[in-house]
Amino acid sequence: VKRMEGCRACATKLGNAARFVQMNLAGDEPTLESLDRTTLALPERWILAELEHAVAAVNRAWESYRFDEGCREIYQFVWNDFCDWYVEMAKPVLENDRGPGSGARGPERRAEDVRAVARGVLLEALKLLHPVMPFITEEISAHLAGDGPLITTSYPVATGRWADDDARRQLAVLQAVVQEVRSYRHLVGLSPATRLAVVLPSVDEELKLALAPLKAEMVRLAGLSDLALGGQAPAGAVCDIAGGVDVAIVLPEGALGDAELGRLRQEMGQAAGELEKIRARLADASFTARAPADVVAGAQERAAELERKTK
Repeated sequence: VKRMEGCRACATKLGNAARFVQMNLAGDEPTLESLDRTTLALPERWILAELEHAVAAVNRAWESYRFDEGCREIYQFVWNDFCDWYVEMAKPVLENDRGPGSGARGPERRAEDVRAVARGVLLEALKLLHPVMPFITEEISAHLAGDGPLITTSYPVATGRWADDDARRQLAVLQAVVQEVRSYRHLVGLSPATRLAVVLPSVDEELKLALAPLKAEMVRLAGLSDLALGGQAPAGAVCDIAGGVDVAIVLPEGALGDAELGRLRQEMGQAAGELEKIRARLADASFTARAPADVVAGAQERAAELERKTK
C-alpha cells in the first residue's frame, strides 16, 4: 500500500511540474536538438547532463531485465533532479521573464533557454516513463505538443551529446550546501524563516566562477541572509563539509538556546578527541609502514576533515 501511495505521489508531483512548465511556455520553444550546450547556463547544462546519465542507466537496466533498477533511475531523475531541483531553479527565471533577448548567453540565464530545456527534458522524461505509466505520460505529452503519441515515438537513447561532468560536479556542490543549511536549521530547531549567513572558505576559482551567477539562487533555496564565496570563516561559525567544500554557517545572535550550545560543545569535544587519536596513529611509524595505503590515506583525509571542523 505504501509503495502505491508513493507512486501516486510521484504522479501528482509530475503533474504539478508539467502544469508549471506548460503555463510558462510561449509556444515557439526550439527542440533540444537545436540547442547549443556551450551557450547554456549551468542549471540547464546540469539537467541535460543528468538526463543523459538517466537515459543511459535506464536503458542498461531494461537490457539486463532489471526493471526495478530502471524504475528507480526514472523515479530519481523525475522526482529529485527535475521536479525538486530544476523546476525550483526555473521558477524565478520564468516568473520574472524579461522577454526574449534579455541577458547575455553563458552564465546569465535566459527565459527562452529555460523554457526550451524545461519542455524538452520533460518530454524526454515522459518517454522514459511511458512504459511504466503510459496513460498519465500520454496525457501530459499531448498538452505539451509533443511529436505525436508517445507509444509511436522512439525511446530515448544516450548519445553522449549532453554529457557534462563539470556541470554535474558543480551543481552537486550547490545542492550539498543548500541541503547542509536546511538540515542544520532543522537539527537545531530553528524556524525555516530564520535566515543564516554562510561562508564557503575553500571554494576554488573555477567553482567560484561557476557558482557566482547562481548566488541569489543559493540564497533563496537555502534561506540565507548572506553568502560569501571565499574568505575566512567567521569566529564562532559552525563549520562542516558539504559537497567536498568547507561550509561555515553563521547563526544570528541568540538563535541557539543553552541546550543546543551544550550539544555543539560536546560535538566539538568529540571531534577534537577523534582528531587527537588519528594524529597519534599517523605519527606511529609502524602503522604507516604496515597499514594498507588506502587505510593510511583514509586516516589522513579524516584528519584533514576534523581539522577543518574544529578550527
